[in-house]
Amino acid sequence: MNWQVYPVLIIGTTDADRKFHPFGFSVSNCEKTNDYIFLFKSVKNGVQDFNRKILIADGSDAITNGFEAVFGKNYNRIMCWAHVYRALDKNIKNYCVDITSCNEIIDDVMFLQLCQSQAVF
Repeated sequence: MNWQVYPVLIIGTTDADRKFHPFGFSVSNCEKTNDYIFLFKSVKNGVQDFNRKILIADGSDAITNGFEAVFGKNYNRIMCWAHVYRALDKNIKNYCVDITSCNEIIDDVMFLQLCQSQAVF
């Protein structure tokens, strides 16, 4: 679908072992707030006891606004690690004097993402 420029929106949950379990997807002609509202409303109506206190996603305003429109603002937002790392890797060279500094910053960020709690972070 992405090849045809139709975003595939995937939604799921994680278990105690941090494994992702998809339980829904949507094909959209764009990634706007209303697309995410539709997706999140579908989950809210179809999945009993869905824990909506944590949102793991990229930094998209459309995802955030869609989630908040359906579930409210009382939740924790967690940035998707793959998106963070790709953005860091792409942009780090703009802020470093040399490759050693870049590698040290990347190592520090990788270490931080392993924190088990906000207090430790």
